Amino acid sequence: HRVVPAGMEEAADLAQRVRFDAVFWGVRPSVVRSSEYQERIRAHVPHFVVVSDVYDPELAGNLESGGGALLARPIQDADLDRVLKQIDSRGMSASVARPIR
Repeated sequence: HRVVPAGMEEAADLAQRVRFDAVFWGVRPSVVRSSEYQERIRAHVPHFVVVSDVYDPELAGNLESGGGALLARPIQDADLDRVLKQIDSRGMSASVARPIR
């Protein structure tokens, strides 16, 4: 797997120009809601994974219903492997082929 670290605004811009299979967004409870950010990039990136300090079952359910996931810190290897396998298995059917500009 290849990772491109980026700030929130830079990631939204990159998602419009480069094809990514997923966005992993590390959040703190006081920042912008993940649903708002997810809507901004949903057309460009098929999978959205929130990495949070707190596990919220309601947020996890909402993310999973939209093809995303919630990982709580500290991230366990088994949880990360599970999410990556879900992204891989959904990758071919969910990814949108579009030219890189």
